[in-house]
Amino acid sequence: MNDLMDWADIAANSDQFAKSTVQTYWRLFVGHDPTPSESEEFDALWRAFINDHDYRIELMLLALIETEAYGVP
Repeated sequence: MNDLMDWADIAANSDQFAKSTVQTYWRLFVGHDPTPSESEEFDALWRAFINDHDYRIELMLLALIETEAYGVP
């Protein structure tokens, strides 16, 4: 790493950043951390946040509100 910008780029593009970001919104929308029975849905959501949503919060939120955890059967 050459400088703070390199470090920030690496951190922001990590799996942990994606998990943490999605978990924050999960708590706000669902009302609790993902439970073991919701882990598959949560994992799919944070992976999609990276791969399908290109780190766009609005796209992730649209997917979140379509989850069973949120209340959509």
